[in-house]
Amino acid sequence: MARWFLSPREFGIIGMLQIFISLGYTTVIAGFGQSIIQTEDLEREDTNTVFTVNLLLSLIVYCLFYFFAPAIAKFYDEPILRDVLRVLGLQLIICSFFIVQYNLALRASHLRRLCLITIASSILGYSAGIVIAKNNGGVWSLVLATLAMYFFQTIGLWLTTSSYPSIGISKNSFKKLVPYSGYIYLASLIDQAYVHGLAMILGKRFSAVTLGYYTQANKLQMVPSQAVQDISYQVLFPSFSRSQSDRSSLRTHYRRNTRLIATLSVWAFGILYIIAEPVILILFTDKWLPSVPMLRVLAPVGLLLVLSSIPTLLIRAIGNARSYFTLLSMERGVGIGMLVILSGIGLWETLLGLVGLNLLCYLFNIYYVSKLTDITIKEQLSDVIPVLLLQSVVILCLEKSLMLVKDLSIWAELFVGLTLPTLLFGGLLLWTKWIDPLSVRTLLKLGERTRK
Repeated sequence: MARWFLSPREFGIIGMLQIFISLGYTTVIAGFGQSIIQTEDLEREDTNTVFTVNLLLSLIVYCLFYFFAPAIAKFYDEPILRDVLRVLGLQLIICSFFIVQYNLALRASHLRRLCLITIASSILGYSAGIVIAKNNGGVWSLVLATLAMYFFQTIGLWLTTSSYPSIGISKNSFKKLVPYSGYIYLASLIDQAYVHGLAMILGKRFSAVTLGYYTQANKLQMVPSQAVQDISYQVLFPSFSRSQSDRSSLRTHYRRNTRLIATLSVWAFGILYIIAEPVILILFTDKWLPSVPMLRVLAPVGLLLVLSSIPTLLIRAIGNARSYFTLLSMERGVGIGMLVILSGIGLWETLLGLVGLNLLCYLFNIYYVSKLTDITIKEQLSDVIPVLLLQSVVILCLEKSLMLVKDLSIWAELFVGLTLPTLLFGGLLLWTKWIDPLSVRTLLKLGERTRK
């Protein structure tokens, strides 16, 4: 869609609204999704309560979106935002129908089913979007593609499940779930405000075109970032929750998977940094070239987001929702303040500031884990720093040599940028015996083992 049919402006329009949609989605979930997974004695009344509350919240939030849409459009001085938000906001109502089913599947570690449903719904949704974009649908192709994707995902989850929630709120269930879900909701609200606040600030200070370049670069770094974080959440969070009473097993499990995820993430983001330009050119053509330097700055940001997510998974899994809220509140409060200040200086100062900010957040997260458990800061750093230094050396050695194939063809640059760092990095990992090749399958099979 970005390559043949849409311009940076269309993506910038969606980027301006992303903070409102994300905050609305967080409000609809209200932390109950994670409570379904974390609660050890989950009952049917609990799922009915979550389903009903999610549905009511989605209707309330959508009404707020509909009412405030003109004011938001005026704030950005983009009249089209009024109608776009009113239509795009319908996804909240659609999502309220699959939140319970999705998290019950995660609780049971039905990861294969979730994967197939997600892939199928994405293909169907964005195929519809491509058809609309081809017929000059503009920004509406992105809006309708999103709605279609969530619609097909809801249908897929309801057709492949044997247990369905019903309307009804239990007072006892509400009291049982709220203490945990309440803190998770508040923390998620703050997190979403921080994550999407930058897009909102850039949309106000810069043009929709500049925001479109940033949005596209951020989406590309989110491919590996979100993929690894989703795997970590879907596999490790349910498993950590089951082991919350056995701290010795939890400690071993945490360190082993931190090392594995760090290795995969460092490899992925190192590759992304090297092949940023050919990827942008192949996917989106040269009209998106201003996104290349942004993507290279955002690559370490994505890596640090992944590394920071593992300690917070542990904190949430052992039931310390209040600690998680306190931790995130401090980090995101400082982050939002820094973004406001740096955005007044310039775009690149803001992006570089994100790298330093996320590094500080990671260090603070592992410090917090050391206070809540017996896993020391030194142990946590020792599972990450060696592989990070190793990949840095690989990138420094290969970055200049890759310039030699730049004049051959863009496909040659892409091929060399993928294969050489992978072979060199993988070879050094095997030579140093940092990680057993068979352990790469551990993370993927963990859900199956824990289910059994």
